[in-house]
Amino acid sequence: MDTVLMVLRVVVALAVVFGLLWWLQRRFVRGKAAATRKTVRLVARQTLGKNASIAVVDIDDKRFVLGVSERSVNVLHEGEAPPEPEPAPEAKPTPAFTSFEQATGSILSPSTWKQAAKALSGGGRDR
Repeated sequence: MDTVLMVLRVVVALAVVFGLLWWLQRRFVRGKAAATRKTVRLVARQTLGKNASIAVVDIDDKRFVLGVSERSVNVLHEGEAPPEPEPAPEAKPTPAFTSFEQATGSILSPSTWKQAAKALSGGGRDR
């Protein structure tokens, strides 16, 4: 039984480590890709008729006013785009517990695994 619990602990610990590595990789690769990618943003669009409209588009640091019809797209004006406003800083939540172990117990703690095994085997139920 001890061998099974040890193997289970190792598998769970590896899953946590690989999950954390996967999350960090996704977070930082996405941030770099977004920084190098050209951004196209539709600022506003106004319909002028059945098949005609005007669109204001920002592409990187340029702003274009486009005339859009059924058959063509024409640049009506080109200029510098206004700077993006900086996002507001995120508020950090205050934890209700002083440590993670107080809230849930350590995942590597033998007592946590003993409690889990007891609950799964039905030993924790009141009969």
